Amino acid sequence: MPESTLATPSASLQATGRTGRLSWPLTLLAWALGLLFIYSALTKIPAPASFALAVKHFKMLPLWAVNIPALILPWCELTAGVALLTVKWRRAGALLVMVMLCLFVVSVAMAIARDLDISCGCFGEAGGRAGYPLLTFDLVLAALAAWIVRTAPN
Repeated sequence: MPESTLATPSASLQATGRTGRLSWPLTLLAWALGLLFIYSALTKIPAPASFALAVKHFKMLPLWAVNIPALILPWCELTAGVALLTVKWRRAGALLVMVMLCLFVVSVAMAIARDLDISCGCFGEAGGRAGYPLLTFDLVLAALAAWIVRTAPN
């Protein structure tokens, strides 16, 4: 069989756009996104009551359910952030970030649609308002996370 028709792992990786090597822009982007999510988590983990109040203000959950995301979400952010810093877990971390950002986009869009003037709770007490700038920021971050998922090696 001619050599050019054999399916090799490197040919397969090149065909899918994954060369097996991390380029420095991908690594830099993954680190930046990872550190952003780690910082976000570390501002919420010590103050779950404050973050629960921010979740409550979005008026998306019944009062009895507000504590669940307030306790779980910061740990998911921390896990995803740390995963983005490692080569082995980078794609999984970016996928988790994408899922969270989709939830954030829906939450902020609903707050805008209902004309709620609330803090996003993104970075604890330092979080900004839930509005169009935040919605745009979250969409850009989701696109960057999608690029990491698409281009990071398995």
